[in-house]
Amino acid sequence: MFYYSGFEISTVGRSKSQIRLILTSETVPWAIGVYDLTGVGQIPSPPQTGGWGISQPNINPALAVKCQAELQEWLDNFNDILTDPEHLLSFIESDQHTGRDIIVDVTGVEEFALITNAPKIPMPYGAEISPIIAKVQLIWFDEVTKERQVPYEVEKQRTVMQTKQVPFWEAIFGE
Repeated sequence: MFYYSGFEISTVGRSKSQIRLILTSETVPWAIGVYDLTGVGQIPSPPQTGGWGISQPNINPALAVKCQAELQEWLDNFNDILTDPEHLLSFIESDQHTGRDIIVDVTGVEEFALITNAPKIPMPYGAEISPIIAKVQLIWFDEVTKERQVPYEVEKQRTVMQTKQVPFWEAIFGE
């Protein structure tokens, strides 16, 4: 099963932004793709074809071809986004990841999508993202750099002459 969740976020004025995916405790194999959709917009749902195919009897062939063409166009657009490396923010598979958190840098991203592939698992009431992702958190940082003058003390250094008494032969012949 594929699960799609789209998000629109505002990171204006933030120097760094991340999303934190908190995973459920499911131990089934899964894959999660995080895609930048800034400037593209969210991927619409596939067109409803009603399951019509060309080979079905008693179906207007022109209507069946039109539905298949719409579905093919949607699939082509969908694949163009998913296979474009500029849109891919992160792709993680369960056999390459340990732990319950995934952190993804989304600095400068305004819209993104999570696409999860996992076996069909009964989802708890109210779960909308996927059976693998329990929660999505947006984390941002503001880097503030300011200069100010701070007083500090410097130890005074002096050269002082000291008078020392020496035997007369040292004074005459030197050291």
